[in-house]
Amino acid sequence: MYDERTLLKIGALEPLSATSEDECHEAVARFCSAIDSHSDLRSLVDMGSYDSFVSVFVYSPAEAVRRNSENGEVRVNYEGQLLFFHKLAPVVALGKGGWGESLRPDGTWSSRGYDQLDIENLVTLEQVLPDLRRSRIATALEKTTFALLSPAYLMQPAPSDFEPDERSIGEPPWDRLFHVYFQFCD
Repeated sequence: MYDERTLLKIGALEPLSATSEDECHEAVARFCSAIDSHSDLRSLVDMGSYDSFVSVFVYSPAEAVRRNSENGEVRVNYEGQLLFFHKLAPVVALGKGGWGESLRPDGTWSSRGYDQLDIENLVTLEQVLPDLRRSRIATALEKTTFALLSPAYLMQPAPSDFEPDERSIGEPPWDRLFHVYFQFCD
């Protein structure tokens, strides 16, 4: 998709244009609006303000798994799809992922936890089930200018000169294109 020089620029956390981050947030807003227009699906954005990407979870509230704890809290887990919209380049990765929250007895939430996408969780759009959800995600992505990167592409070796500026996702070695694009920067 990008030549080695551009990949190294992305890996060094340099934007491809002066408006890259604004374009990312606009794409996320369009994507989420399209997803949330369906009564059976929801989107949840985890900004990760210092990361090179914005996480977007797509899930069905009806499929939530609830567990009661001894202290009266309820743990609710939502499984679905997780998309990483890159802040510096118009690309997105797709995988399996979810998020969860603990609710106090009064209904307010006390904590939230979010999955992170890693190489082993990457999927193609064709692997998203059920078909209706796949179709809705595809349609929502079409509302953006972002290109969906395939797992095969993201698993290719990173340029030999690449070293993450910060830390990447998952366990080292961080030596794949996935790690060039998606870095924690906290």
